[in-house]
Amino acid sequence: MRRAAAPFAAALAAYAACAFWLHAEALLSHGTSAVAGGRAGAVFVWEFWWRAEGWRLFGAAGPDAATALFFPAGTVLVPHAPLAVAVGTSLARLMPAVTAHVLLHAAAFVTSGGAMWLLAWRLTSSAPAAFVSGWVFMLSEYALTQQRLGHLGESFAAAIPVAVWGVIELTAGRARRGAVLLGLGLLCAVATTPYLAFAAAVAVIAAGCVRRPSGRDAWTWTVLAFAAAALAAAAIYSPLAQRLPGLSGGSDRYSLAALSFINLPAWHPWSSPMPAAMPENRMGWLGLGAIALAVVGGRRAGAGALAAVAAAGAVLALGPRLTVGSASSGVPLPYALVEALPLVSSMRVPARLMSTAAAGIAALAALGFAAVAPAGRRGWALALAVAALHAAEMLPGWRERPLPVDGGPAYRAMAEDPAPGSLLELPVGIGPEGDLSVNAQAPMLRQTAHHRPLALGRPPRHDVAALRAALSTNLLYELTHPVLIGPLYADPALAGRLANLKSGGPAALASAGVRFAALHRDDPVFPPAMTRDTERLLMDTLGEPWRDEGTVAVWRLP
Repeated sequence: MRRAAAPFAAALAAYAACAFWLHAEALLSHGTSAVAGGRAGAVFVWEFWWRAEGWRLFGAAGPDAATALFFPAGTVLVPHAPLAVAVGTSLARLMPAVTAHVLLHAAAFVTSGGAMWLLAWRLTSSAPAAFVSGWVFMLSEYALTQQRLGHLGESFAAAIPVAVWGVIELTAGRARRGAVLLGLGLLCAVATTPYLAFAAAVAVIAAGCVRRPSGRDAWTWTVLAFAAAALAAAAIYSPLAQRLPGLSGGSDRYSLAALSFINLPAWHPWSSPMPAAMPENRMGWLGLGAIALAVVGGRRAGAGALAAVAAAGAVLALGPRLTVGSASSGVPLPYALVEALPLVSSMRVPARLMSTAAAGIAALAALGFAAVAPAGRRGWALALAVAALHAAEMLPGWRERPLPVDGGPAYRAMAEDPAPGSLLELPVGIGPEGDLSVNAQAPMLRQTAHHRPLALGRPPRHDVAALRAALSTNLLYELTHPVLIGPLYADPALAGRLANLKSGGPAALASAGVRFAALHRDDPVFPPAMTRDTERLLMDTLGEPWRDEGTVAVWRLP
């Protein structure tokens, strides 16, 4: 591997430069704006801040007691991305949590590309082939979608190529080295997220079905690697498993739509629309150059295990029943059998197994490139051309403006107001299973600046009891179920209910600990008519706004 040191360092530098460019605006904002701040990125920034310092500011019993959310009931934080949260919390003690968060987003790109580079080098001993393979994996539609959604844990997919590398070493007569790599890959996957652990296990099993360990020594080390990963999983996720029956949140389910295999990424200007398909239904585009090279690579010796990895990930990502566009066809698929296994039934996003498919395709692309590329500078020129083609397929339209943290003058005024009480951010919706609408994440980002407790929140999971106030308090119930507000005004039979809300609503909100209510008029989640209904109810019950900044209006309860 000594010969690989210089080209590996150069590849990491190129990957880092790309990652910096993709997140340049947030990196250069000096901790004032967040990547995916309107989505799950807000949750990670909040958790870094909370565990680093926030819990002390709020006088919580410990960092696992989220007293700043669902005020005054609070909730308990459960592990969802242990490795990212641990590293992010440590960094947040040295820098703003927002800066720590964007650095980890960039690191997710670089580590994924670097790990795939090492696997590709092991397969080909070709620096250009390894560079292409790492680039393709780093900029897979899966990785870019997870980054865009703010799913920091799922963005760290480096464990998959490391685990596959371990299988290759185990079957090549290097049992101890293979076991170390396999164990390292599985342990890192377990510590990253349950989804990455599942994806890495699928990759290892698929590769192992084609390239099986030979000899007692290899099997012994393989069993030890799996045992270590299983013990780590039990230690890390047993608190979540024990508390799961009393938790709510994360009820949506997403399988990959088959049409996404032939459709450019959703954000690409040339992408074909797929009505009603959510981002995680659309992670199937693998890249023309990558697929062409993978087809060539699939004909090379030793490619069978990698092809099995790619095929297993792609087929299982389709979920239990075939979805062609945005509606299920009802045709059963292999995932229906896998879903019956213990714990796997709680994996609500089969589409994330595209991480496994992307890893298999990237590794096959390395074999294909090594087979067709000329030596020397012409080989590097071809590598750069393939990388440019892949970037042109994946990156146009991907970057979004990072979300400012402070929220503007109205939020600064709330931060300076000495009166106790929580902030209720609207519009917001509570679903039938106790899940909150995704726009309940952005308020968590702003809380890191204004330090006022929130009436709601959207961590990955929350106690069912945390919603008791919202579900039992007059006016608060209507405001958190905006679909009910229109009928309040349209149905004469509900006139008495509306009158009661107008007379007793403010006192009811105050009894639930609410001091401020902020309405975002340009909210992208709810229909404009529903947001207008919410504002009408606020005006009729709380009067004129305390602060009105056009897109944001704030009411203050006495």
